[in-house]
Amino acid sequence: MLALDAGDLPIAQSWLAAHDRWLAWGGDIQGRAEGQLTQAAYWRAAGEPVTAIVHAERALLAASEPRQPLSILAVQRLLGELATEAGDYTVAEAHLPCRVCARGRLRCPV
Repeated sequence: MLALDAGDLPIAQSWLAAHDRWLAWGGDIQGRAEGQLTQAAYWRAAGEPVTAIVHAERALLAASEPRQPLSILAVQRLLGELATEAGDYTVAEAHLPCRVCARGRLRCPV
């Protein structure tokens, strides 16, 4: 989201609210995970990591049914980054499941 990238949190919040209204109006399931993920990024930028985690967990649920592997990876990455920023490395490792195996291949359980 351009407003969020530019650090314009009031405009970003307006766009996020419009996105939520649009999804509610259309009754569409697709887009909900991305919307919650963007909400998480917004709250992270606003300095509210607990609220960011709540939205990231909602995004993970939305990305699970129907299964959206790329969204799941994005949410897992954000949850891992939030845990790292909080100094909770055990939780961070659980959310950053992609690792390079001994043969140099990337393994992702998603």
